[in-house]
Order: sequence, then C-alpha cells, then structure tokens
Amino acid sequence: MENNIKNFINLVMNEELGKAQETIKTSLNDKLSEALSAKFEEFAPSIFEAMNAKPDFLDLDKDGDTKEPMKQAAAQAKEGDEDVEETEDEEQSEEEEESDTEDEDAEEDEEEDEEEKDWWN
Repeated sequence: MENNIKNFINLVMNEELGKAQETIKTSLNDKLSEALSAKFEEFAPSIFEAMNAKPDFLDLDKDGDTKEPMKQAAAQAKEGDEDVEETEDEEQSEEEEESDTEDEDAEEDEEEDEEEKDWWN
C-alpha cells in the first residue's frame, strides 16, 4: 500500500494524472476486493446452510410458516414452550395469591363472627 501511495505521488508530481488515476483505481479495487472476500467468508456458511435447510413441513412452532428452516422452527417452538411454562408459573402464583387472600378473608370473617358473639353475650 505504501508503494502505491509513493507511486501515486510521483505520478501526480510528474503530471501523469491518467496514470495516477489508474493507480488509485487499482489500489481501491484491491482493497474493496479484499474486504468483500472477508465478508463473504464470514457469512457464506450461514447463507448456504439456510439455502440447504429442510423446510418446516410439520410446522413445529405452530406459526403457519412451513417454508422456514426446520432448525429455526424448532428453536421458536422451544422458546414458545418456555413462554408457556412462564405463563403457567405466573398463573399458579396468581392462584396462590388469591388463595392466600381468600384464607385471610375467611380468618377475618371468623374473627368478626366471634367478636359479634362476644358482644351479644
């Protein structure tokens, strides 16, 4: 790269602007090519994996999309199961709280009844 810059500076100073322009184009194209190759190597495996993935013909995640990859659907179904478990846990907690509140209310009613009996006696 440093040689390209020196070469470019010499060409500009010698007023060989056409050659200087070609030097810059070549240098930029080389850098762009390297960057694109690196990105392709980074993302190509996942792209090809998605292209070769089996479709979710069983609709594992019950979302109606049978064209998505089966791995993705399985992951979504698993996430859905976890959400269902969390919802069930929340409902159970709410029921326990209601039960506790009902027990407390019943105890208060019993205490009030006893107080009324004591008052009348």
